[in-house]
Amino acid sequence: MKNYAICLQKPLKIPLFAQKKAKTETFRLKVSFLLDFTYFLFIIAEKFKNHSNFNHSAPMRNKRKKMKAHGQDVPLDNDQYLEIYLKGKQEYDKRMKEDVRHIPLSVLVDEYWQKKADTGHSESVLRNIRNTMTHVTRFAKREVSLDEIDRSFIIQFIRFLAYEAKETRHGGQKPLKKTTAQLYLGVFSSILRMAEKEGYIDRNPFDSIGADEKKPLFCSKSNRDYLTVEELRRMIDTPIKNRPIKHAFLFACFTGLRISDISRLCWGDIREGHQGTYITLVMQKTKEVISLKLNKNALRWLPPVSPNKNDLVFELPRFLGSVNGRLKKWAERAGIDKNVSFHTSRHTFATMELSLGADLYVVSKLLGHSNISTTQIYADIIDKKRDEAVDLLDTAFCLN
Repeated sequence: MKNYAICLQKPLKIPLFAQKKAKTETFRLKVSFLLDFTYFLFIIAEKFKNHSNFNHSAPMRNKRKKMKAHGQDVPLDNDQYLEIYLKGKQEYDKRMKEDVRHIPLSVLVDEYWQKKADTGHSESVLRNIRNTMTHVTRFAKREVSLDEIDRSFIIQFIRFLAYEAKETRHGGQKPLKKTTAQLYLGVFSSILRMAEKEGYIDRNPFDSIGADEKKPLFCSKSNRDYLTVEELRRMIDTPIKNRPIKHAFLFACFTGLRISDISRLCWGDIREGHQGTYITLVMQKTKEVISLKLNKNALRWLPPVSPNKNDLVFELPRFLGSVNGRLKKWAERAGIDKNVSFHTSRHTFATMELSLGADLYVVSKLLGHSNISTTQIYADIIDKKRDEAVDLLDTAFCLN
């Protein structure tokens, strides 16, 4: 074994979760398989198969006999290598499957966080991952291992997010907003989906969670705040101290872009084409490329063009909470009694387009939705409003 180890040119690559488990006192004994002799042979065989001495040709067999006769170290042949490899791999797979379920969830979250960081996701995405783990720990009141997360755990966690979870807001502890709770639940599901994909678990327990179990967090599909054309006109006519916020919000109402994309929008993303002015960018949330023609109303709310293509189009406050707080006050001054946030602009764009007769599939592409069922929610809103408009005639003409 000592001579085999010399052949290794690179250090052994131990899985991330195993490295971190080895540092955790509680799980120190559970990583003993990493030092197991058979598993070590498996690793050695993996590295040794490409070694220059590994050859099963006739000259090599003769060389082996001579080396053995003189008491020298004899390189592996194919049969020996295969026997060692299969035995080690079988033991490795067995122990890995038995042991991996006991890893702390925090280790899996670290791996998920690192993957997102390596693929260039924003600070807000990374922060949401950490916040999700914080709420899971608060719910369980201790560190949770992967094998403890089942259907029952998730159902209770949903209720915790809906009724008990708190967040620091406006200098104090406030109940977690429904939208924030939905976001954390989605992150939790994505973490477990990665665990399923990597083979840590056989099945994502979220797959067994239906709409009834999610009811505490999710309202009806048609309950989404948006601005009517008349309300949007009132917003336009109402002044606001922070003009960049007003311009960015109204620009979003006529483009449907998310704040994560508008806050990163540079002048280099805007170009002139044969049919008008276009925006082409990679959406922050989906990483998909979108190309969108700007209508006249959208162009109206663009600030003066900067000669530097790398300059941001809209200089917005760093924190979304600050932006939404000012939007709410602006909406109140405009006499609008709705929970207006920056994302309201996206709902407004979708409902206006569908109300004016745009095709559902086209609107789906304009919004950058990967699934048309997401866009269908806005179509349901329009249908409901049309039904309500028809019912108004019954109140005007009472028939016996």
